[in-house]
Amino acid sequence: MDVIDDTLDVYLEKEDIDYGYSEIFKKLDESNRKYKVYLLSNLVSLRNVISVEIGKVTVKILNEQITKELPQKIEKRFTSVLSEALAESEYLSPKQFLQEFKGRVILEISVEGYHLNNEVSKVFEEALREYKRVFSYLSVCKDFLGNVTLDRYNIEIENVRIFDYGIHNEVPQIFYIYDKNKPKFLKIINTEFQEIKLPKIVFIINKDSLEKIKVRCCLDNFNKIFQNQKKYGEISKKITTSMDWFYKGIIEEDRTNEAIALFISLEILMSDKPDNLSSLSDDLAENLAIITKSVVEDRYKAKKDFKNNIYQLRNDIMHRGKKISTLKDFSNLKTLRNYIVWSLRWIIENIEILKKDGKYKTEALKEYFEKQKLK
Repeated sequence: MDVIDDTLDVYLEKEDIDYGYSEIFKKLDESNRKYKVYLLSNLVSLRNVISVEIGKVTVKILNEQITKELPQKIEKRFTSVLSEALAESEYLSPKQFLQEFKGRVILEISVEGYHLNNEVSKVFEEALREYKRVFSYLSVCKDFLGNVTLDRYNIEIENVRIFDYGIHNEVPQIFYIYDKNKPKFLKIINTEFQEIKLPKIVFIINKDSLEKIKVRCCLDNFNKIFQNQKKYGEISKKITTSMDWFYKGIIEEDRTNEAIALFISLEILMSDKPDNLSSLSDDLAENLAIITKSVVEDRYKAKKDFKNNIYQLRNDIMHRGKKISTLKDFSNLKTLRNYIVWSLRWIIENIEILKKDGKYKTEALKEYFEKQKLK
């Protein structure tokens, strides 16, 4: 007690504060390096496919070969303080890890930046953005292949499994981080207080569907664009931002909010003016008609339909507070989503024609459509 009393009148000096700050900055500086971030997930199921590269992310099936690449100690996920207290160890061996989670996939990405301990960080946030783009791309592929007129193909999906023990708990999606400076450990990133919205469906990828995705959804081009975004400049930024909003749409439970996200996604992608997130309805309608229709008469009808129905729905929502409620609204929402899917696929496929002065620019997109209208 005397020791405590003796310290009550002692205050931190400026030097103490400066020292504390310098130690924090030192730790941050030391943490700035390349990490591997993993998502252990059931939202993709690989059937007779070992791995697939989608953008910056590699999706691998959890098997004996993969566990050989993992550190010796893999941190356990505890559902409660009691389960943690009763556990004999806080780590799983690779063999135990495989036994517990066999059949799931691991999404893997390398990210450079600052990261401390088990905390959510910029490294985690960057990895999460890329994981979401994987799900966004797979959703684009599913919608495109399932709605084309010729050679239609349905990518198989399932609903996310639910375990019912009195409460509905979805199968947890677990994020891990690997630090090469601590090679024996694979640590869990604590996302307990993060609201992370992921799709409610499982994408099933087999050899057949993977081949369709590669050929008809331009997977090689998609990977090129996302793995070298600086090279593809403005066009790359359009694609990534549009896909981020498309993702917000596909996970949104409120249909009106979904429509708002999808309209933003479309206008970001198909705006042909730099730094402008909206296009005049005429230009937007004509550009979409050029992408989706090959015959002049069909293009004219598509343009009228877009302006009278889809764009009108946008204005009703944005300016008059309309809610998505009628069968016609739901039909227009589906059409809107298809327009985004077709546009994304078209731009990814035709990335090489969207160059001006050797750079991939929004201006090149504008010039392309202007030339098409003069034919």
